[in-house]
Amino acid sequence: MTDHIQFTESGEGDPVVCLLDSSATALTDALSEDFAILRRAPETFSGANAVARAEALLAVADARGLSSFALLAQGEDCATALAAAALRPQAIETLVLMSPRALDEHGSPRDISLAGLLGKVEAQTLALFGTRSAIASPAMGGRYKRALAKCHLIYVYDADDIAGERLEAVSEVVLDFLKRREAFLVSNKDGRAHA
Repeated sequence: MTDHIQFTESGEGDPVVCLLDSSATALTDALSEDFAILRRAPETFSGANAVARAEALLAVADARGLSSFALLAQGEDCATALAAAALRPQAIETLVLMSPRALDEHGSPRDISLAGLLGKVEAQTLALFGTRSAIASPAMGGRYKRALAKCHLIYVYDADDIAGERLEAVSEVVLDFLKRREAFLVSNKDGRAHA
């Protein structure tokens, strides 16, 4: 499966692997000023469960010599990111989930292969939700906060597709989080902020 995973590369610095769709191009461009961005082509990774996709992603990271990296994911790809963070906690210390759709309305994994893995995610995690999103509802934020031990929750005002809308607010928050992780400006105890 790793033969089918294609990445584009930009920027220099600490590596950030991005599992983002085309609406996030401006975000990855902004982040490439501070980081080495490896962005997965959207058409790759189809067909397998989250754990199989995560194993393929980690094999690609190993082949590229990435012993540690930050991982950004969007929508359905957040399940892959969570699986990768659970399988290789020493490699993925920072995780950003944008409009995640890995959990259902009860807080259970949508992908059965994630069952039992969420408690193993040790990465400092930032979960972002647009306040106008119907697909990744802001009400889901609390479920991610409860499921992930080190989860910071951000609501992006007046946004549905947070990767394509409110770029300045989103990129500023993501950049700060990638640089500072647990020293991030939002208190993990508070659980919410508004960008």
